[in-house]
Amino acid sequence: MTEINKGERQEDFAGALVKAAETSSSAVAAKAKAEVEAAYLVALHRPRSISQARKDMLDACHRSRFAEVALYTKPVGGGKSVTDFSIRGVESFLQSWGNVRVTQDVVYEDDDIRIVKIGLVDLERNISYENTVSIKKLVERKSSKDREVVSKRVNSFGDKVFVVKATEDEMANKVGSAISKSIRNHGLRIIPRDILDEARDAIAKTLTEGESDNSTYVKKFVDAFARIGVEPKDLEKYMGHALKTLQPAEAVELNGILQAIKDGEAKWQDYVDGPAKPERGTLTEADLGSHPVVTMGDLKPGKVEAHRDVSEPASGTTQEIPPEEAAEIKLEDIAVSILPPQAVDSTHWKDCRNLILKAHKVKTPVALSDAQWAALPTFLESDKFQKELRAENLLPMQR
Repeated sequence: MTEINKGERQEDFAGALVKAAETSSSAVAAKAKAEVEAAYLVALHRPRSISQARKDMLDACHRSRFAEVALYTKPVGGGKSVTDFSIRGVESFLQSWGNVRVTQDVVYEDDDIRIVKIGLVDLERNISYENTVSIKKLVERKSSKDREVVSKRVNSFGDKVFVVKATEDEMANKVGSAISKSIRNHGLRIIPRDILDEARDAIAKTLTEGESDNSTYVKKFVDAFARIGVEPKDLEKYMGHALKTLQPAEAVELNGILQAIKDGEAKWQDYVDGPAKPERGTLTEADLGSHPVVTMGDLKPGKVEAHRDVSEPASGTTQEIPPEEAAEIKLEDIAVSILPPQAVDSTHWKDCRNLILKAHKVKTPVALSDAQWAALPTFLESDKFQKELRAENLLPMQR
């Protein structure tokens, strides 16, 4: 075979590969387009009934097993915590709401990180929300046995941990968790707030309805927390009194904490190792932010009333956020707007916050001066701080 013929055959083979790749890409694009069009077509012919969707959601809230997993309670600093709907709760609500399409695409991946774009589309109202999450292919473990160790450090609780390469199963769990959290957050923006408030009230009622005394749900919480290593004495220390005097509103709070720990949103140490917990019953509406107020009276069996959202103050009242809490919120907002998602997610924000404060030689955000606040964006974008984040494994190392 002549050199000319060999060259012609190589060119033909290369051309065939290019044509096959183009055909494959066109087929994938056509398939994606067809799926989107089909979803919109189904929504057009089967529009949702808001009344039916609301009824289905509230019916779910009246089931005790669902009510137990529908809310979670998460610490936010300053000895305070907030309660909101859990991943499982929002997933169920979206099924009832209907005509909602979830999208997820891997937009980048290498040996160190996977970046996934997650979106949620209301096909009837043509409203979509999406975000991008960066997931490091690393996990922290207290033991390095049979693991590929990347680095080691002392975490915010003073424990020595090893940063190791994630296994396939661990990576699947991290990706699934990140996707579920994004779907929950987007879902809460799509479902009307008034329906969510009704659902919260129904869940609170379901958790305590029909109990003549508190012995039943005390035993339930003791057993459930024991399975995750939290002893009854730890619960009593957190609550500030004996479990036998547990009140319905406190039962709702403990149930939310239990769900947050199960979902990986928090650890028990997050609730007990923070600043001193304020005396029970002293939290004001301002302390609770935008979350509805639930009192013991509201949880008495048979009583279901809509609670006023504290974002709408009652006539003649004013709300003021404590300076310490306002500074914490301001710091996190600035960091979220500048730093990569993996440095400020729920797992790493505490370490990132402490690193920022340490660099400014203060212990709390409220101690930052006006000049330090003004220079903070520039500092967060600096190469020096980015290196510090990488040194603490809050950002992937540059290759």
